[in-house]
Amino acid sequence: MAHTDQMRARIARACDCFAGGVIAATVLISHPRLGATPLGELGNAHVVPIAGVLAATFYLPLNGESSPRWCALVWRLRTAALLTTGLAPFVSWWLRTDDNVYFLLLGAAAIYAGIWCLLELNALARELLQGAAAAERVRAQVAAGRIFLFYFVFIPTVGVHVSFLIACIVYRGSSLSDLRRTWHFLPPLLRYLMVLAVLHLTVLLWGLHRHIPARPFGAGTEGGKDTGNDREDCGRGAAVDRGA
Repeated sequence: MAHTDQMRARIARACDCFAGGVIAATVLISHPRLGATPLGELGNAHVVPIAGVLAATFYLPLNGESSPRWCALVWRLRTAALLTTGLAPFVSWWLRTDDNVYFLLLGAAAIYAGIWCLLELNALARELLQGAAAAERVRAQVAAGRIFLFYFVFIPTVGVHVSFLIACIVYRGSSLSDLRRTWHFLPPLLRYLMVLAVLHLTVLLWGLHRHIPARPFGAGTEGGKDTGNDREDCGRGAAVDRGA
């Protein structure tokens, strides 16, 4: 029982860190002044909360009792958070030198890595709720959160980059700096929806405390009994985190 309570507490604290890191990074990036340097350009302050999200992924319980599905989910989340943290500075560097193709490509990669990380956080909430007696309304909110992230964040981002590529092909005089101006063509309502979709995810993560099951998902059970095979399939992740 003490071990189970410890797992639940670790998951709850990790979800708090996820929510806090995501909302802090969103505010620093979207607010016109908070995340800027004294010269007015976007600084690298947003890297700090993103690094906090990465650190929280290593706090999630992952041991010999974890099921293969839970291991795969945690390692995908860690990979997405690691890529986002490593590539995040390139967003601000691209905004300062937007005619540099190297910074442009890595800045775009950082954006898509961040979207992947958000989708994996939503998947974490969904998997936790599968093992809990949560209200149907909460499950519907998680499903809606994935839809919001896909249609209000991923699709507009792809649309901006595709529009920019088409403009470069059709109008050969286009420059790399036009990508920044392409973002400004997004309707203001859509920009607010992008932020609201991320905020919706943070609310879900903060509200997971009372829905984490008595035996957290990933404990490697079937019908209340340990399967045995699940302990062996976790592999290298269990060896890394056994001392945590």
